[in-house]
Amino acid sequence: MKHYKNFARFNVVSIMKMVGIKSSFIHDKFEVFLTGSKFKVFQRSLICHVCGLKGDHFKLQKGLKEDVSPYLNLYGVLNGEDVMMTQDHIIPKSKGGTDRFDNLITMCFICNQNKSNRVYDGKMQTSFDLNKVRMQFGDENYVVANLEFCPDKRKVIVASFDTSNCALTTEQFLEFAVKVKEHGEKLNKVMLD
Repeated sequence: MKHYKNFARFNVVSIMKMVGIKSSFIHDKFEVFLTGSKFKVFQRSLICHVCGLKGDHFKLQKGLKEDVSPYLNLYGVLNGEDVMMTQDHIIPKSKGGTDRFDNLITMCFICNQNKSNRVYDGKMQTSFDLNKVRMQFGDENYVVANLEFCPDKRKVIVASFDTSNCALTTEQFLEFAVKVKEHGEKLNKVMLD
């Protein structure tokens, strides 16, 4: 993955309200452009079409080896970590897709990498390795090896070692992950390996 030098952070509203009105703005000594196709895609949706992750802040940054002015990248937060949001081609260019607006959708970096150069048909599922989350209910321990988002993007199927499944909404899982991170061992029914 590309490494970036960060210059500033902006909330998503402050940037998106300028898109389509201004072509650029000045931050410190840099002219920051708002004219790329990704801004039109993000205007349509800030949410990853696969997993439902929402972009909530922009970073003004540039690649460490790039000799260009800094530019804005959109990020969402998953398990306390920033995940870059991208514009992706529904039909990849390698399969004859174009850069037309109707062939572009918002996708987080994780889902974009998982999709690779496949045609997005709206049914793709994404798995996340969470370094084994263990949950204890009564005498039974459940090991969550990964999460799979259902095609409707609103449910997460949680698979356990005993093959019993339960379903959580994306919001319920993210709330659960935040509680685990905040409370750690205080929650005797939830432990991280």
